[in-house]
Amino acid sequence: MNVNMAMTLQSLSETTYFAQAVAHESGGVFVKLPAAEEVGNDELLKKWNDLYTQLGAMSGTFNAATVDGEVDAKEKKQLQAHGHEVNRLVQELLALTFMVYGRQEKK
Repeated sequence: MNVNMAMTLQSLSETTYFAQAVAHESGGVFVKLPAAEEVGNDELLKKWNDLYTQLGAMSGTFNAATVDGEVDAKEKKQLQAHGHEVNRLVQELLALTFMVYGRQEKK
């Protein structure tokens, strides 16, 4: 399947699975941004709270994974999943911050 076909399927399914897969295979994270009119301080506060929650969960997983002095394959997968989510949340938080507080550049 070519990229155009994958993008068409993604559009028709109203998902971001293709973009997420490309980002993951490229070692990155896909972040879907909200519409500009939906962004404000409440959304920023929610993202900060989500990030703190995820960091707490990652910390707990880290503590449990390292208590025996080594990280096994299952623990590694869990830590990587938490890390991926933390990265995604940080990128969303930055994007929202720039949408709300960024100086509009002249074209």
